This record gives sequence, structure tokens and C-alpha cells, in this order.
Amino acid sequence: MKRVISSTMVVVLMAMVFSSCQEDPTNTEMLINKKGWKLVDVTSSPSYELEDGRKINSLRDGYLRDYELDDVIFFKEDGALTVDPGSKLPPEGKDGWRTARTIGTWAFLKEETQIKMQIPFWYPENEGGNRDPDVVDLNFLDKDNLRFSLFFTEEETGTQYTFSFVYAIK
Repeated sequence: MKRVISSTMVVVLMAMVFSSCQEDPTNTEMLINKKGWKLVDVTSSPSYELEDGRKINSLRDGYLRDYELDDVIFFKEDGALTVDPGSKLPPEGKDGWRTARTIGTWAFLKEETQIKMQIPFWYPENEGGNRDPDVVDLNFLDKDNLRFSLFFTEEETGTQYTFSFVYAIK
């Protein structure tokens, strides 16, 4: 009887040890996933002024196009950043993607507190058709949620903005 109890205790103890040894996923493992990240919201502080003079806090209210709202981004293990346009497609000849494509690369910086990446809905501004990647501050990352902030100064007005991005697993 003592032998059965001792054997049972050993099995239970081993199960506890092995289950407690499972490591939490790394930031890279959480960022790279098969489902991709879909934009939930992106806000501006201070309010962002559109070309028509309206000021908005959520860029979903006039800055982003309808067909950009269902785009899914994928951070690839090889460092590529890919966008899948989702079901809403841009009209021919407009900015945006009609098929999945790699838009640049990504990399963690400063002990994984920043990400160097191309913001998906900011289109090429230089003559070569590429946009230099931005450096964003990583605010939060878990297996289901991604939040980061971009700080920039608009050249024309000198206004300093913070865009806060919220993504969730698709």
C-alpha cells in the first residue's frame, strides 16, 4: 500500500515539475503567429486634422480608407512584414493592396521595447517606391493583443503627434 501511494506521489510530483517548467512565449513568438494581426483602432493625440479641416481622434473616422480597415498584417519569422488585404479591396489605381504582399521588414530594437517596421497604411513617399520604416514603441504584447505608439512631427505644421495602434489576433 505504501508503495502505491509513493508511486502516485512521485508521478504527481513529476507532473507538477514538468508543467511548471513550461516557459512563457517570447515576444517574437507572440508577434509571429499564423492568424495575423487585424487593426482594432488607431488614435491620434492631439486630434489629427484632415485635409477637409475636420479634426479626428480615431483615424478610423476619415483617415483610413474602408478597404484598409480589414487588412491583416503578418510578422514573419524571416523578418518580413506582410499585408493581406482582407475581403475589402481598393479600387484599381488607388493606394492599397489587392493581393497579399510583403511591404518591408520588421525587427525588435532596444531590448524588445521598440519595433522597426513599415506602418501598413502609410504608402511610399520617396522616388524609389519605398517608405523608410518607422520605429514604434511597444506598449503591450500578449498572444492576443498588440499595442504600439508612433511619435512624429508633421513637417508642414510642426505639430507633434502620437498615434496609438491597437491590433488583435484575426
